[in-house]
Amino acid sequence: MLTTRHPPHPVQGKKGKGKKGKKGPKDPTADKSIDFLYRQLVSDGIIQKVDHVQMKDYVGSFGHLGATFDKKAAEEMATRPWVPEPSPAQVRAMVTEFCVLPLGSQGVKDHAPLNTYINKKGNRAPKNGTPVLLCGSPGTGKKMLVHAVAHETGANLFNLTPSNTEGKYPGKKAYDMVHTALKVAKALPPSVVWIDDAETVFASGKKKGGGGEPPNRILKHLIACLEPKKGAALLEPEDRVLVLGTSAEPYLCEKAKDFSAFTGFFAKVLYCPLPNYPSRSMLWTAMLEKAGVERPNPDEVQTLARISEFYSAGSICKVVSKTLSTRRVERLARKPFSINELIGPLAKEEPVYATIEQEIQDWHLKTLNLGGGGDGDGGGGGKKKEGGKKKGGKKKK
Repeated sequence: MLTTRHPPHPVQGKKGKGKKGKKGPKDPTADKSIDFLYRQLVSDGIIQKVDHVQMKDYVGSFGHLGATFDKKAAEEMATRPWVPEPSPAQVRAMVTEFCVLPLGSQGVKDHAPLNTYINKKGNRAPKNGTPVLLCGSPGTGKKMLVHAVAHETGANLFNLTPSNTEGKYPGKKAYDMVHTALKVAKALPPSVVWIDDAETVFASGKKKGGGGEPPNRILKHLIACLEPKKGAALLEPEDRVLVLGTSAEPYLCEKAKDFSAFTGFFAKVLYCPLPNYPSRSMLWTAMLEKAGVERPNPDEVQTLARISEFYSAGSICKVVSKTLSTRRVERLARKPFSINELIGPLAKEEPVYATIEQEIQDWHLKTLNLGGGGDGDGGGGGKKKEGGKKKGGKKKK
């Protein structure tokens, strides 16, 4: 016979006796309900609508020459640090493993070592909020991946991007904004906390945005809620809350302390490269078919893939949507589509220059402690002064 065993009643004693748990961060909204806070964040534009995109919409091919590139990287590692670029299929797999699976399943979150990082002692450890950074040139699909993660898992999307929070919660109220967003995200899992232009949050200085508030005003509040020096954190590793950062210019964190704080905050740094030739072929074909062109000519697609080198995936999608408007699709039966219609709009798009892409690659190599062809310190140090002169010295006349 099974019997239910109830725990014994606690012995009542004097106040102040017995063990106390760690005190969490200060709660400025303790007297307000979660429903009220949720409505408030929606009205303030912090909680936003999720776009209906999926992980499969991040179109690209597999790295068929991955083994060859790995062998080449191993041979050149002694002379020049180099790591092969991940293919779009690898980016999809990494985002799925590190973001979608832990966020969508509590079992995966609790038992799989997908959301851990290697600490200073060399051991794997979980991180509150499991922060992940997506870095890459403009138009490489970082924003789309953020919405895809939220859409695939049915998560709430909290946007703490500096440009989105400008003019909201000024001054000391910035802590209220960060604490409220994380509190509601924890109470209503799964949740994604998105920080675009993440490099501006970690760059030191008093540079102010358009609304008069510095972009890095939320940094100390994020650390106070996620990694406090004293007391308990607002989020725990078991909470299905994902802090997802995106950055198109991560190399702007030039100072060593900024680089250390930037890369130390995120448990994972994922690089989103420009599409290669086979990925561009797949992307042109997929976008043309989605717009209404049935079975595009493979020879013409190869031409488009060749001339669109150094253009981002976002530029390719923009060109197709501009050219194949609703009116043009209705006239396809009378006037067949030609690739010449795409060349003009493509020429008006801004390509990603090789110097910008190289800077991002070098920065990513520094996160892997591989130097990256910069100053070689592996710590993102600032630029050295010419001739070893001190700043502010007198100029010779």
